Amino acid sequence: MTDDTFLQQLRDIFKGKRVLIMGDSISRGLYKDICFVLNNNSRLLHPNELTFNRHNIHSNTLFGEKIDLFNINRTNSTLNKERRIFQYNFHINYI
Repeated sequence: MTDDTFLQQLRDIFKGKRVLIMGDSISRGLYKDICFVLNNNSRLLHPNELTFNRHNIHSNTLFGEKIDLFNINRTNSTLNKERRIFQYNFHINYI
């Protein structure tokens, strides 16, 4: 199976679906990898692309996603909140 065939099958699986990914920064990395592949990119993100710059949240929208909630209480706090939405033929949320 070629990479193009695999990517099309992956897009077909997600087409018309709503996916919710909840968790920490590791889950956010998984969310970004899924969105990156579904956005016609055939590679996963590099570590520097997964790093989040909380001072400029709009610089971290690599694939046209929407960040509609961002609240940092302090580093490594359980009170931090972030919500991202990526929509195309599918709807993927990260909270």
